[in-house]
Amino acid sequence: MINFASDMGNIALALMDKWKDNYTMGRGGTIYFLFVGHIQSPISAAVGQLEGALEYAIQAGDRTSTILNFGLVGYLKLFASEHLTDLESFCTYGCEEVPNWQLDTRGGTMIIAVRQLCRALQGKTPTEVPLEIMSDDQRMYFCSLLSTFWPSCFVQAGQNLECYRLKYSTVIIPT
Repeated sequence: MINFASDMGNIALALMDKWKDNYTMGRGGTIYFLFVGHIQSPISAAVGQLEGALEYAIQAGDRTSTILNFGLVGYLKLFASEHLTDLESFCTYGCEEVPNWQLDTRGGTMIIAVRQLCRALQGKTPTEVPLEIMSDDQRMYFCSLLSTFWPSCFVQAGQNLECYRLKYSTVIIPT
């Protein structure tokens, strides 16, 4: 089954390369990486491929694909052990021309999470208050229990295990 998926991915890439439409190359390159590309190539090669899809998404003016690709490229660079300072700069300045990218729940959340993780690993975030460890001098991100946002009746004792997991999940909230 993996070989079949790999073959179908190669056919899809060949079809996309035949017409070179910016919109299709941006979206298709992202989808290819997410579902098939990680099977066929190592992360270091996938970073370049996804950066190419990012360029196509920017040229096409596709806001959703652009923000999503920035988030995915940030995660890939983190997994590929890129230097934290360079990665923080990429996350801080990469998407600045897209209005309100921080409010986008698809890619904006990923970009913020990678940036704040890079800052935390470099010791640039406060450590005195545990709930503010992902904050910085520009914004406050509170790590909070999800149960504060759900009605108390939803997370009462006696609920199933999934409700228990939701109650004790940690979320990052921009303020």
